[in-house]
Amino acid sequence: MQADGATRPGLIAIVRLQREESDSMTIQETLRDLQDRARDAGWRIKWIPWQGDGKVEVVYNTPLTLFTGLGGAAIFVYAMWAVVTHRAPLPFLGVGLAGLVMAVAGRIYAAKNQQSGFIEIQATCGDPWQLGYQRPT
Repeated sequence: MQADGATRPGLIAIVRLQREESDSMTIQETLRDLQDRARDAGWRIKWIPWQGDGKVEVVYNTPLTLFTGLGGAAIFVYAMWAVVTHRAPLPFLGVGLAGLVMAVAGRIYAAKNQQSGFIEIQATCGDPWQLGYQRPT
């Protein structure tokens, strides 16, 4: 808001434009469109998504990674609470540290599991202007 209490008109126009565009799209498509716009803002070479068209980018999870992540975080929070409230001795923080290690190990497993089907290729990114193409006028 400005000093006189008025809002910035550009911001309102952007919000209205996004709302009008999203009327015909599903919630998932709208979220994906928002993610793509945020990622591509200010970049000449656009992001090439590895998900399917219109699929929202989310953190990859399996039941095991959810268990290790949530369980590890719960163990850590419980250990911190127990030590701070003097319900457990200071060495009990080792249990909390084990919970954090469990949560991180679950995330590493999820990344390895997700990328297991990827095919590694060697490629170079060629800028069309460096390859001799003319810039559009």
